[in-house]
Amino acid sequence: MGALDHFSHLFDCSTSSSKLHKRKQLQTVEIKVKIDCEGCERRVRKAVEGMKGVKQVDIQRKAHKLTVVGYVEPAKVVSRVQHRTGKKAELWPYVPYDEVAHPYAAGVYDRRAPAGYVRNPDQQVSQLARASSLEVRYTTAFSDENPTALKSVDQFTVEIKVKIDCEGCERRVRKAVEGMKGVKQVDIQRKAHKLTVVGYVEPAKVVSRVQHRTGKKAELWPYVPYDEVAHPYAAGVYDRRAPAGYVRNPDQQVSQLARASSLEVRYTTAFSDENPTACSIM
Repeated sequence: MGALDHFSHLFDCSTSSSKLHKRKQLQTVEIKVKIDCEGCERRVRKAVEGMKGVKQVDIQRKAHKLTVVGYVEPAKVVSRVQHRTGKKAELWPYVPYDEVAHPYAAGVYDRRAPAGYVRNPDQQVSQLARASSLEVRYTTAFSDENPTALKSVDQFTVEIKVKIDCEGCERRVRKAVEGMKGVKQVDIQRKAHKLTVVGYVEPAKVVSRVQHRTGKKAELWPYVPYDEVAHPYAAGVYDRRAPAGYVRNPDQQVSQLARASSLEVRYTTAFSDENPTACSIM
């Protein structure tokens, strides 16, 4: 019986299979590879489906992402994709945006990354060393180690006046700012010639970018609601090209009164308590 048991153990396929699985653990390998069309997708899928140990293959074409599940080695999967397709491939380099301390540091931010993702930094300390002063200021603004830190995260809203006459103009203006670092949202009101950008950006840089990329004159939104200004018809405040219900934002309220016409002053002070000849409402 002992000899038979010995030979049966040698030829036991189930035992050897389980040992193989013990040596190689089930892994999920994520790879970045350019996939533009159905043909590319078929080539990439075919390249890995024939590999030993592969159990599942998933492709996200828009994200240019290949996911392989099985008893495989990540480096061998990458090499196989490159060799069989002739495409550049690398292990998935991105992580969720909120998992990185300095998402806009050099070498971390990648405009080609999927929405909500940045490159995975090798060393968090090196990213801080490479970050710009502005980026450090934003990313440490809410740190517990910063005594002057803010208590909650606020996004910046930059409103800009720029002439937008048609769909082509709108596309040019949108394209000019959507690629900026830190931009989260872009909204355009064509009739009001108004561009609104939300994100971690500097207003002056957004204005400069719009001017440079579109060749159009641009300025920070100069208007405020009509009822927020003491003398809406003062020279330099009233603007017939302003959107309905808006006037230009006066730099100084006192200077606006100095520039106001005598008729406008007479109307606005007709019921003032400081005017001894003011009318009274019964």
